[in-house]
Amino acid sequence: MGDTVRLNVSLLNTRDTTVYVDRRMFWGGLAGGLRLEIADEQGKAVPLHAHPDALMPPPSGTDLSILVRLDSGFFYGTSIDLPVKEIFPRSGSYSLRVIYNSMLRRDMVAPQLRDLPVLWADSPMIPSQQLRIQIK
Repeated sequence: MGDTVRLNVSLLNTRDTTVYVDRRMFWGGLAGGLRLEIADEQGKAVPLHAHPDALMPPPSGTDLSILVRLDSGFFYGTSIDLPVKEIFPRSGSYSLRVIYNSMLRRDMVAPQLRDLPVLWADSPMIPSQQLRIQIK
């Protein structure tokens, strides 16, 4: 129970064309771009008290580095460390899933970026596959 689980998450471009994503990925909820869902063996959600919603600040309208280019087969991601004794209430099997939701609106970025193929805020959410872990 004194261990830490490191969760690495990445967006992988599986399309045949280039796509751009917001370089900012905040944990804590869809207001920040990434939401972590954890469920116990019975499928009951495990509350994540240590990770409240983080509101993503609006980008500067002149920031040309706000986007990351993902060519086909390329990925971009982040990670989070989960202290076992703070997140997982007892030993057992848990499922983890991350949902990505872009919070970037076209009208909030520099004009020269607005016509690029970007995952904008109105794009569908992207859920990961569920991952099973065993806590002992």
